[in-house]
Amino acid sequence: MEGAVAGASSPMLVFHPPGESHAEKHDSDVATLNVELDGSWLRRVTESVAPLEQPVEFAGDIVVTSGLQLLQEFKRNDTDSALAIESLT
Repeated sequence: MEGAVAGASSPMLVFHPPGESHAEKHDSDVATLNVELDGSWLRRVTESVAPLEQPVEFAGDIVVTSGLQLLQEFKRNDTDSALAIESLT
């Protein structure tokens, strides 16, 4: 998937490992949220899941639902958003 162009018509979450080049192509209006994670976060996560050394696409599962909730809280930006974002991450 290195340097690949991904296109999606339904909600999805795509993980790109640090340093990977990527692009997005969409045939309609979309909302995107790009989050860059540092090495310490990735090390913590890989204690619980498989190593994240390759790109991974998630569609229609709890990972996507969590990503959509995170996007919603960023858009809402009210007094409770910071706490909600912290709990989601």
